[in-house]
Amino acid sequence: MRNVCMIAVAVVLMGITPLLAADAAVVSVPRPVVRPQASLPDFIANSITVGPQDPNDAVPCFNCIPGSGISTLGIGAPTSVIAAGTAVTFVVTGDDPSYSGDCSFAYALSTTLSGPPVQQGSVPTSCYASIWLAYFPTTVPSTPGRYFLKGSIYTGSGGTITHQSVVTASLIVE
Repeated sequence: MRNVCMIAVAVVLMGITPLLAADAAVVSVPRPVVRPQASLPDFIANSITVGPQDPNDAVPCFNCIPGSGISTLGIGAPTSVIAAGTAVTFVVTGDDPSYSGDCSFAYALSTTLSGPPVQQGSVPTSCYASIWLAYFPTTVPSTPGRYFLKGSIYTGSGGTITHQSVVTASLIVE
């Protein structure tokens, strides 16, 4: 029954996603059941990508590849070099093997790997064991240069972070 409910929620969320295109959003699909183990982290960040914004609002999406026999993810082609001021979508993906509770997804763009962000965004949600994506439609900075892109997933509640998983990528703005 839980899988049916999660599929229904995912379908509803994917159906309204175009209405939310101007804002960050979070979507999930059910994951294969994993036997709970103490050694598994709460959440595992898989990737952070940046690609062009889809004018038709068809991507990002889960299970949008017709004829596929597996769960799929559709995103704009990941790009590492982008013209200054271009409209893009940052996508953070993660795998939640067993965590249930408050979580948030975030991205940050900085000029050094450990420096302060020049651009950032986050979106909170309530997580459960699934495969997740969060997307952030935005515009890259107008200042050319090399940037570091960080995607983070935080778990915890009441302002207390119990786990953070991070992925990074490079971005060149010309």
